[in-house]
Amino acid sequence: MLLTTGIRALQIVLVLACVGMLWSTVSAALARSPVDSIEIPPPRAAAERDTSFARYAAISQRDLFGSSQPDEASDAIGAVGLDEDLPEAALPYTLVGTVAMSVPELSLATLAHQSRRDERGAYRVGDRLAEGHRIVGIDKRRIVVDKDGVRSQLRMDDDEDVAAGARGAAPQAARKAPVARSNPEERRAAARRRAAERRASQRAEQLRKLREEQEGSDEDEEPSGPPPGSARLESLMNSMRMNPVQGEDGELEGVRIESTDPDGPFAELSEGTVCYEMNGIHLSQMHVAIQSLSDDEPACMKCRLPSGEETITCF
Repeated sequence: MLLTTGIRALQIVLVLACVGMLWSTVSAALARSPVDSIEIPPPRAAAERDTSFARYAAISQRDLFGSSQPDEASDAIGAVGLDEDLPEAALPYTLVGTVAMSVPELSLATLAHQSRRDERGAYRVGDRLAEGHRIVGIDKRRIVVDKDGVRSQLRMDDDEDVAAGARGAAPQAARKAPVARSNPEERRAAARRRAAERRASQRAEQLRKLREEQEGSDEDEEPSGPPPGSARLESLMNSMRMNPVQGEDGELEGVRIESTDPDGPFAELSEGTVCYEMNGIHLSQMHVAIQSLSDDEPACMKCRLPSGEETITCF
C-alpha cells in the first residue's frame, strides 16, 4: 500500500516538473522583444539610354548581312562582256550546267564542289563562291567570276571529252577487271558498268544536240525586250531557294526546296519538298519548261512532300 502511494506521488512530482519546464520555455519566448521593422530603400531612377539611330550606323556600314550585294551584282552585270576571252579560274568547282537568259538576273548556274560531293547547288549572278570570287555573268556554257577586280571564267567540260571518256571506259574496264563467267556477281557488275557507259554516251549525245540548238538559236534575232515569262520565272526564283536533284545517271529529276518566302505562293511547302513538273513538263527538260511560262497566265508546279504526298502549287 505504501509502495503504491509512493510511486503515485513520484509520478505527480515528475508531471509538475515537466509543466514547470514547459512554462519557463514558453514565457521566455513570449518575453522576447519584437522584430525591428524592415526598411525598403526607395527605387533608384534608371539611367538615361541613348535611343538614337546614330549608334547603329557602324553596323550598316560593315554590311554584315550582305545588304549591298545586289547593287554590286547589278553594277557587275552591266559591265561584263560574255564574249570576251578570259583566263580559267582556279576554283574547286565543276560547272554542271547553266540556264542563260537575256535578263542576267534570271540566269542560273549549277556548280558541284570537286572534293565535297554533297556540296552542289544553284547560283545566280551576284552570289559569292570560295576564295573571294563573285559571279558576275552566266553564259550558256560558262560563268564569269570576279576577284579584286580581276575577272576569269569557269567553263563546262566539252562534249567531245565526255564522249571520248565514255568510249574509252569499256576497253579499259575490260582490261583491268576481266569477267568470270562462273561468277554471277561479277556478271551483274559488268552489266551495270555497260549500262552506265551507255547512259554516259547518251548524255554526251544529248549535250551535243543541246549545244547545236543553242548555237542555232543565236543566229535568230533576239527580241529587244525581256523574253515571255521572265516575270513569272523571277517570281518563282524569289519565292524559294532550291537545289537541283539528280539521279544516278546524272539526269535532272527535279529541284529540292531549301527555304521559301513566308509571303510567297510556296510558303506552305516544307523544306525537303521535291518539285519535278512545271505546266505538265518534267524538269529534266528545263529549257522547254521555262519556255512554257507566260506573264499573262499562272504556272503550276507538281511537287512531292517529304511524306510522299503529291501536291500542285500555282504561282
